[in-house]
Amino acid sequence: MIKATKSSTQHRGHCQFCAREQAVRLPVGLMAHHGYTVENGWFQGTCQGHQHAPIEQDRSAADGIVADVQKQIVDLHVWVARLRIGEASPEFVETYRNVGEKMRIPYADATVYQQQEALQKLLFHFENRIRAGESFITMLEQAVTSYHGKPLLEASKKGAPEPILIGEARISQRGRLQAKVITGGNVRWVDERGFVGKSSTRAWRQMQLVC
Repeated sequence: MIKATKSSTQHRGHCQFCAREQAVRLPVGLMAHHGYTVENGWFQGTCQGHQHAPIEQDRSAADGIVADVQKQIVDLHVWVARLRIGEASPEFVETYRNVGEKMRIPYADATVYQQQEALQKLLFHFENRIRAGESFITMLEQAVTSYHGKPLLEASKKGAPEPILIGEARISQRGRLQAKVITGGNVRWVDERGFVGKSSTRAWRQMQLVC
């Protein structure tokens, strides 16, 4: 366990779940809270890596995730094979009763065209998940190989950003924007034509400030 000290230096490591570099909470030695999104439904929202030590100091969680995703990929390959030879089929077919009104009907009650379309859609979904899972495994295994057993990184702590003030103005592609309401991580603004919009505080700070 690393001893925490009061300094301007921050220890950083790589998360066992998403492989991203994040701060390490001292003295407990676990990753700081962070969030991420991976396409095709593998991982979304808040990363659970904050419950574990960084890859530099432990790889057990990362190894477990790789094994779990590999098992899911094997299961998906089985489903793809069964769908292709007709041993399995989608449970439902999505169609439209009227314009814009989506409905689901049992696969057996659908037309041949609807069945074929539903089958191809499900195959596409499963095969996309397989590719995403394989890519994720490669990324995580490369991170383990690169960082496990290495010392944590040290970086200077960043100071708090300047506060965003109601009434301040920034220049964007749509012209001059003026901040009206700041809530959480968002800035609600009004442009020169009176249109109202919203930007993240990060995006707002990246715009040119009007002095």
